[in-house]
Amino acid sequence: MKTGIPKLSSMIKHDIQDGKILLITSPLGIDVSVFAKQIAYTNLKEGKKVSYLILNKTPSNLIESIKKFDWDQKAIENLKIIDGFSSTIGLPPETAHFINATKVEESIEKIKQIVSIESSDMLVVEDISDLICKNEKWIEGLNALKVLPISRILVFTDLGLQPDATKTVIDSSEYVLKISVVEERLLLKNYYHIVKAPEEFDRKKVPFRVSGSGISIYVPKILITGPFHAGKSTFIRKLSNNSVSVDRMGTTIALDHGYIEGNGLVVDLFGTPGQERFDFMLDILNADTFGVILIVDSTNPGEFERAKTMLEKVGGYGIPFVVAANKQDMEGALDPEKVKEELGYEEADVIPTVAIKGIGVTETLQKLIDKIVGGE
Repeated sequence: MKTGIPKLSSMIKHDIQDGKILLITSPLGIDVSVFAKQIAYTNLKEGKKVSYLILNKTPSNLIESIKKFDWDQKAIENLKIIDGFSSTIGLPPETAHFINATKVEESIEKIKQIVSIESSDMLVVEDISDLICKNEKWIEGLNALKVLPISRILVFTDLGLQPDATKTVIDSSEYVLKISVVEERLLLKNYYHIVKAPEEFDRKKVPFRVSGSGISIYVPKILITGPFHAGKSTFIRKLSNNSVSVDRMGTTIALDHGYIEGNGLVVDLFGTPGQERFDFMLDILNADTFGVILIVDSTNPGEFERAKTMLEKVGGYGIPFVVAANKQDMEGALDPEKVKEELGYEEADVIPTVAIKGIGVTETLQKLIDKIVGGE
């Protein structure tokens, strides 16, 4: 079962094993159903048959929420929705397949029948928390679905009301993906992390946000700094979906801003001016920074001391940073190892780049993202 979320897949070292349960859990106040929707959509695109039991909203509301994403609508048309909500509020069912969620045993048998008829490869259940609070027999019922040779995704909001029930749900799931909110540098950030898997897994907490393409790693502020004419503005332009530069006579006098959305990333880039008379801007820009890319001109080692001073001013020694050894295509350019030696950064990652051609810029950003996410 593919996740459709590259970082999540890499954390469990492979795709989710077929026939297993993935529990997606979060505290009250966070809507994490997008994880279930993205996994369902990814497998629909792969030609899998997916049944989606909706318990906390109408099927029409579910479809409307899916349509907000930049996803292939033809694939979504193949989603088999089981209406488990309408009957609980006295409305007629909106879909051909439906259950009365107040009747546990009857509902479980009907779900088994529907899934078998549809020859489903996957069953998504959103959201089971309210059901379990009303009737703990649903825990038994959900466990009874294990006889089905299909993968299951359960969305569960931990209301904090029944800790024993919560523990039982977690214990009965092979994979558990937990969503949390953390205050970091005065910002509230959403993180996801794996807390349980049948094999070895990565325990990193990954900052994320929901973008038009679904779940993306989210880094709200990365600084691009370095001396005058090192190539900062060009670097940002090559990386960004769109960028803005405040400059005069060909040099940045305030800042560059770039925005990246795609390939599972949402990132804001801020470029600092390189000339010393604009150093007051460094104190303004360095607030709430999550990582730094230090760009140096590999042909001009005379500016390396200036580069180190700039990194220090933006707090680079205390937060993740990487070095872009730029202008590698020019005569006299020092190779990355020599740049590292001249800078005196023995443990730093130095990546060779040719910003004007876009060479190495993506690799540099990815290296920094790995350090931010991984806490290296």
